[in-house]
Amino acid sequence: MASNARIITQPLQEEEFTKEVIYTQDGWTASQSELNNIIDGNLDSSVHFNVRQTGYPDATNSMIPGDYIGIKLSKPITLGKINIL
Repeated sequence: MASNARIITQPLQEEEFTKEVIYTQDGWTASQSELNNIIDGNLDSSVHFNVRQTGYPDATNSMIPGDYIGIKLSKPITLGKINIL
């Protein structure tokens, strides 16, 4: 009996893993190059956010409830260590 089955020897192309810095957009600013420092793997790099510099008289340079910073990953991973300095 003849078979039309095919054997694929090449690995399936995997979706590229991506990561993106997410943060409070209301009143927070940082340059894109600084944002990339958060996820570059280099413990000597850093980012400085200008937080509520204008228009927030009671919260200048301050975080308020609901503010956040995080990393959005394209798929679930197991994290081994996180350094927050």
